[in-house]
Amino acid sequence: MFGSLNWLMRCKRLLVEGELFRITSSLSMRSCTISRLAQKAWEMMIKMDMKKAYDMVEWECLEIILRAMGFANQWCLWIKECIETVRFSVLFNGQPSEFFQPSRGIRQGDPLSPLLFILLTNALSFLISKSVQEGTFQGISLNPNCPRLTNVLFADDTILFGKASLVEAMHIKKTMETYGKMTGQEINCEKPALAFSHNTPDTIKQIIAQCLGIPLEKGLGKYLGVPTEWGRSKKEVFSVLVSRMEKLCQAWKGLALSQAGKETMLKSVFQGYPTYIMSCFLLPKGTTKKMNSRLNAFFWGGDMEKKAIPWRKGSVLTAPKQEGGMGFKDFHQFNMALLAKQGWRILNGKEETWIKLLKGLYFPNGDFMEAEKGRRPSWIWASICEAKSILKLGSRKNMGSGRSISLEKDPWIPGIPNFKLQPRNRQQLWAFQWVMDDGCEWNLDMIQQSCSTDEVEAIKRIPIGTDSSEDDWVWHFERSGLFSVKSAYHIFRESERDRLGTSNPNHPNCTSKAWKWLWSLSLPPNILSFLWRISRNAIATKGNLWHRKCSPSPLCDVCEGDVEDVWHCFFQCPHAATVWQILQPSLSLPQDQTPVVMWLLDICVGSPTVSIPGVVACLWAIWLARNERVFKGIIPRPSVTSANAVRDFSFWTTPLQHPTPLGVQAQHLSNHNTLSPPPSSSQWEFHCDGSFRSESQVAAYGVIITNSHGQVVDGCVGTFFCSSTIVEEAKALLTAVRAAVSLHGSASIFSDVRCLWISFKISIK
Repeated sequence: MFGSLNWLMRCKRLLVEGELFRITSSLSMRSCTISRLAQKAWEMMIKMDMKKAYDMVEWECLEIILRAMGFANQWCLWIKECIETVRFSVLFNGQPSEFFQPSRGIRQGDPLSPLLFILLTNALSFLISKSVQEGTFQGISLNPNCPRLTNVLFADDTILFGKASLVEAMHIKKTMETYGKMTGQEINCEKPALAFSHNTPDTIKQIIAQCLGIPLEKGLGKYLGVPTEWGRSKKEVFSVLVSRMEKLCQAWKGLALSQAGKETMLKSVFQGYPTYIMSCFLLPKGTTKKMNSRLNAFFWGGDMEKKAIPWRKGSVLTAPKQEGGMGFKDFHQFNMALLAKQGWRILNGKEETWIKLLKGLYFPNGDFMEAEKGRRPSWIWASICEAKSILKLGSRKNMGSGRSISLEKDPWIPGIPNFKLQPRNRQQLWAFQWVMDDGCEWNLDMIQQSCSTDEVEAIKRIPIGTDSSEDDWVWHFERSGLFSVKSAYHIFRESERDRLGTSNPNHPNCTSKAWKWLWSLSLPPNILSFLWRISRNAIATKGNLWHRKCSPSPLCDVCEGDVEDVWHCFFQCPHAATVWQILQPSLSLPQDQTPVVMWLLDICVGSPTVSIPGVVACLWAIWLARNERVFKGIIPRPSVTSANAVRDFSFWTTPLQHPTPLGVQAQHLSNHNTLSPPPSSSQWEFHCDGSFRSESQVAAYGVIITNSHGQVVDGCVGTFFCSSTIVEEAKALLTAVRAAVSLHGSASIFSDVRCLWISFKISIK
């Protein structure tokens, strides 16, 4: 049964990491496609797709596979009941037919179906592996350092690699026929494709194509949406991607989206659409520039055909919200961050086929971080090499045993530039040589002789691992140590800003605190977007339109007495001033050039009795009244505008009344400080805690052990250098764990771990 559970866990991993596995399949295939041209042997690639894959699954074959993999009889009966008791009704001439019961197939949308189909496709992998063992199918090997590649599978998409010979082609055909008879799967005759290495004779190509029944002129086309072969211009290849993204925006044009609605659609759909392609290849800068341009055009106007006024440049929109931007991603920088994730997977030595292929081709005996592009590299490898600059900004080695950490070559010291020591004539070469003989403390006398004061202080704060622990790579800018595309994107963005010498796009009179506070307000998204626009002066006042030569006059349409800018429109216009006198008579209005967000924050801090939603409702009502005057010719009245502001304020602040679902009882949770009942007599309870002083970078920890009666039986305390509260809490918990292990099987309970992040990490292990 344990074997079947392992298969289930593997299938679950493939489903949870579906996009990652899809990328892996594409990278494996693409690495082979690029390099096969240099092979001297005759080789071929066959791409196949199954017809109606889910609908053609034979139930009897699926049951046989489950039993062969060790599933218990009861499990097989449960799964059989799930797939064989389904009934369908179809529409015939617009009318639903009677329900009928199918004799094969699994359902689309059923969460069990992908798991079952993955188990089914393993039958094909088994047949291919058996053929390799028998010597009837060889696959291909790019060079002696690369693994032999026979097939790449993702769902019902299959690519087979083999020698370009009639014998191997006939065996592949026989294998696929056997697989089809077993499982009910059929090859889609419209989609198979065939490709050969350049030195394969045309006669051999024709014979194999005729044997397999695949047109020779068709080419491989695409695999999982990625082109298998490129032309001379990569911009032409990705022009299709840009045009599809334009079609997305055109489809949204008729939805009459607000600014906040456009933001949501752009972030959730538009920016996510090219993520898969950008995880595999570095797009040309001209392509990413077009994508940024299309995003900006839709955000400001919503129409690709009519050019709208870009009230702020693209660098403002791609700035984080805490810096006064809208938080959109720059596609080139996002592309680099996604590729850096693939580099991180290589760096951590994942045993995946595409990593083995790249390692065998480009750095068989070297280190990934030091590897070069080489001569005529594949586009995948060149793309990942470009993204290594991001990895060098944030990756470092974590101190384990220290036996694989070079003192000067490797980045391993947090708190100093580039995480590296300054080069000096040091006698020691490896980090473990700076550890005391007991393996618990640094040899500070030795370190002080060859390091600066700052370097010594930084090394003192590094915890030392056990002699058997590995020196792993960690991502410095995440507490978990795992790579994050989000943090990599922001790090690369900051480095590009420093390299180009560009200034912060934030408003000179605004602070990050003000922008964070603005976006945290409990107001509708379109109102928050409205506040951002008036704070950035990115709104269509007559003054702004006249400045861009889009209006014949800059004068206010409401009072016709002064230039309409943000401050006049919302505060100085007689109509607006009267509204403020009616609703907020004691409120001090802002002066010229004071951003609205700073004025609102000053009100929140200096006048806590004033309702911020009420003030925002006044701004919104004044703007709507102004628009009615401009577009409908309705003269605004302060009393009506004030009533509208009160109505909006009431709507925003009145909580929605959700009915309690039937059968749901209110649950009273006990206080988290309530003592738990004492453990049984066979248990010990461990209490661990720690404290940390950031000024001196010194931490202390303590552990006590109590018996089943709550009596203290032992304990320990200690101090050490560290750099954060997380390290201090982890040290306390580690000491308790080691003490528990020494009890040789006695049950133990750990408590008093106050760091929520550590508690979460323990709970998911």
